[in-house]
Amino acid sequence: MAHDSNPGAAIERQTRPFTTPWRENANPMSFPGRGLPQPAPERRFSFGDTYPIIKRSGSPAEPPGGKEAGMSVKVLLIDDDQDFRVSVRSLLETRGYEVLEAGSGHEGLRQVLEHKPDVILLDVMMETSVEGYGVTHALKYRDEYAEHSHVPIFMLSSIEESPDERFPMSGEVEMIRPDAYLTKPLDIPRFLALLEKAVGGAGRVP
Repeated sequence: MAHDSNPGAAIERQTRPFTTPWRENANPMSFPGRGLPQPAPERRFSFGDTYPIIKRSGSPAEPPGGKEAGMSVKVLLIDDDQDFRVSVRSLLETRGYEVLEAGSGHEGLRQVLEHKPDVILLDVMMETSVEGYGVTHALKYRDEYAEHSHVPIFMLSSIEESPDERFPMSGEVEMIRPDAYLTKPLDIPRFLALLEKAVGGAGRVP
């Protein structure tokens, strides 16, 4: 199982142009969809002591805006790190969000169809080192997920570079670009502000 790299470590930039996410010699993804090229190897990240667990405090808040009264905003968190899922779930549930969890891209895509989330929080490195990119591509461009292509996708990763920064030579990076990209450990106030904006308004999150 792949884990994100150390948040403080410099990420090696890919030197070859990322020309197309489905070229013949690309390594195939392990879930429905066409393959993406594997980026340069990265140092492994162990959750452990570096990411603070967010403890539950206070009483649950009112459901965030953007939904009918009495309806909670449904957030799907796709991440293979159980400790990270626990911390984010605790943070969001105290603010009135309903949180669903998936430990892999396969499971996440299944839950999208089954539960129809309002927002998706997505790790990059899970069963493969580029799994989050493939999930994003599937949700935005595959016919079976067309009904959910408008759902905002937040990538939450210890990789310091967004897809645009990792693959600056690619003309197809739009196909794996999330609606927002945040690095771990999370900037909690910024994360919550972006999430509230995503569920309370329309359009892409800056």
